[in-house]
Amino acid sequence: MLHLDGCVILGSPPTLTYAGTFAITTSVGTLAGAAVGPINNLPVSPPVPVDFELTLTVLSGTGAFAATTGTIHVSVLWPPPYGPQVSGSVSVP
Repeated sequence: MLHLDGCVILGSPPTLTYAGTFAITTSVGTLAGAAVGPINNLPVSPPVPVDFELTLTVLSGTGAFAATTGTIHVSVLWPPPYGPQVSGSVSVP
């Protein structure tokens, strides 16, 4: 399960940035770290999805993810039914 917790930083429209933290919890461990990225496609009129392009930087891990490093890219189109797309790489020494 991916959990995001953060704030939207207002800039000159249409520039907005998301900054916060993330946690990914599985049955074999967790990953946690920083989440940051731009927010695009602010809706002028519905049903345009809002596009969050976030980079998750791994800062800690437990269980099978102990000593994990790297980044994960998360693309979230909101509101549903669009859904997230996740890609990236992490490494465990």
